[in-house]
Order: sequence, then C-alpha cells, then structure tokens
Amino acid sequence: MGVFMKNTITKGFTLVEMLTVVSLFVLVIIYFSDLFIDRSIQKVAERDAAEILALRSAAVGYLQGQGEWPKLDGVANCVGGKDELIVKGYIGDIASTVSFQKVAFSCPEESGRYPVLMIARDFNDAPEVADLVVVMLPSATVTAGVVTMYIPRPRRASTLEFDEGVVANNGILVVPKNTECASPNIIVYPQLICSNSDTLGGYRIYADDNGTSWDVYLKARNNVQASPYTNVISCDTNGSVTGGEENISFRYVTFCS
Repeated sequence: MGVFMKNTITKGFTLVEMLTVVSLFVLVIIYFSDLFIDRSIQKVAERDAAEILALRSAAVGYLQGQGEWPKLDGVANCVGGKDELIVKGYIGDIASTVSFQKVAFSCPEESGRYPVLMIARDFNDAPEVADLVVVMLPSATVTAGVVTMYIPRPRRASTLEFDEGVVANNGILVVPKNTECASPNIIVYPQLICSNSDTLGGYRIYADDNGTSWDVYLKARNNVQASPYTNVISCDTNGSVTGGEENISFRYVTFCS
C-alpha cells in the first residue's frame, strides 16, 4: 500500500493588496493628524481669545474704578496700560503668560477725550490662529497678523448729584461740569433770592453753558409793567455785597443724559 503525500500551498497577500492596506492606514493617519492639528489650533485660539477678553474686563473695571482707561503715570494714549493693570491688581495669572507679552494697549485722543481703548495682540508667528481669534472677539479686526479689539468707553449711569452754592461778587455761581459725562445737564432752583421792590415783577434763573462749566445767575424786574429783566448781583438794594445773608444762592442738580 502506497503512501500518498498531500501538498499544502499557503496563499499570501499580493503586492496590490498590501499596497491597498498600507494606503488605507496612511489615509487614516493623515485624517486624524489633521483633526488633531485643527483641534490644537482651535484650543490655542480659544485660550488667546479668552486672555484678550479678560484684559477687556479688567480695563473696563479699571475705568469704572479710576475714571479713566489704564495707563502708566505720565504716559499718554494708554501706552503701558497692561502694566498699570498689574500694578493696581486688576489682572492675575495671565500676566505671566508668553501671549501677554505680545499685547499692547492704546487709546487715541479725540477732542481731549479717549472714547475707545484698543487691545492689540501680535500673531505674526501664528497667522492661522489670528484668523480664528478675530471671529471670537467682539469688534475686532486682523491686519498683517495683528488682531485688534476695539472697546468703546461705556456710558456712565445717569447719576444725580445735588449741591448748592453762593454767587460770587459778580453775581455768578460757576458750576463745573462732570468731565466723564458726554452730555451733562443741570437743573437750578433758587435757595436765597431777593424779595423786595426790585424783584416784585418776577425773576428768572439762567445757566449759561461755558464749555467746561455753567454760569448760574439771577435776573429780575420790578413791578413796573413791561420793565426789562436785569442782572441781580446781590440782595443789597445798593448793589454791594456786605454780608453772607445778602448773597444770592442756588440749589442745583447735575446729571448725565
């Protein structure tokens, strides 16, 4: 009886099949690498945008507390504003970051006021991050790799301030305006005015706008029909101020509108 031998042939992968599998692996690696890179850039952009927004909040807080945009003493146009925020304790951890060193403050002057604060961040080393950051910030632009956010000066609340004052020897009370108010207003009431024959025909109180202040004064007329209103310097009928009780005085309210 003879012995029969069975030949077993093991079939391997062909070159085409191996190349196909390798190509699929390469495509998967490329896909996930791009996805990882995109997410990394997104995270960097989110971090940088958050730091700029934190600086905005600190600057607005400084403005509300100090009455002006942050700037170093003796330095105009808010240059060094971020350093002033550090000195006054308005910012903390972000002051030590590398990105913070690439931030610059400025606030151009317009008619003696500083209506807008600009926070600029240099992204020349990562322009792709700048394109993402600019869409995450309100009122921001990007030019040559520099993202600039514009922060308009917030309007102060219309707070009422009550006060009173006595006229000077010329019969005028000078009331200064609130320099932080865009549209200051004043309402004046009489506190001590004359009640004699020279004012029986009525009186009027005037508050002339003098630019940085108001000139408040009194005009009155006697009881003669159709007599003109004339300035009243004091309640002394002789026209001279001889005592505090004869000085005209007013109460007034100033406010922003």
